[in-house]
Amino acid sequence: MPEGARLRPASHALERLVSAAIDEGIGPHRACHVVHAVLSSFLQRLPEGERRHVTAHLPPDVRRLAIAEPGARRSSRRARTVAELTAQVTTAEAMSSEQAGRVIAAILGTLRMLVPEEAADVASVLPSELRALWARGTEDQPGDHRPYQPPIAAGSLGDAARR
Repeated sequence: MPEGARLRPASHALERLVSAAIDEGIGPHRACHVVHAVLSSFLQRLPEGERRHVTAHLPPDVRRLAIAEPGARRSSRRARTVAELTAQVTTAEAMSSEQAGRVIAAILGTLRMLVPEEAADVASVLPSELRALWARGTEDQPGDHRPYQPPIAAGSLGDAARR
């Protein structure tokens, strides 16, 4: 078998997740690692059944990336707040809390758009602060992935819903 035949191109979903990280200043060589840190930390927060439902909608390359590596150091505690989720990501990937907040918002916004059929179910099992962050994914405009701040006024779906 030719060497190139073993390599499969990344799925569109993985390309979108990696692009979300890169758009927030993560270098291309680190983007997959950061996507893994965010997805595995966030999905660890979900009950097992809901985690399976979400990952079932993702292509195999994203599923592999979203699962915490066996034997990997994982937090013994599931994040209940944005600050705890941010701390888990900054521990896994050396970056500032501010950058981690932007990257988390970007990646979770992208994930939510990739699994719209699970969005309400995921929201229903999250603590209020993480639920607000998860819901924010449909309000962002492309490239507008600031750390979560409680909304002052309702946002519009705009271009983000069409991404």
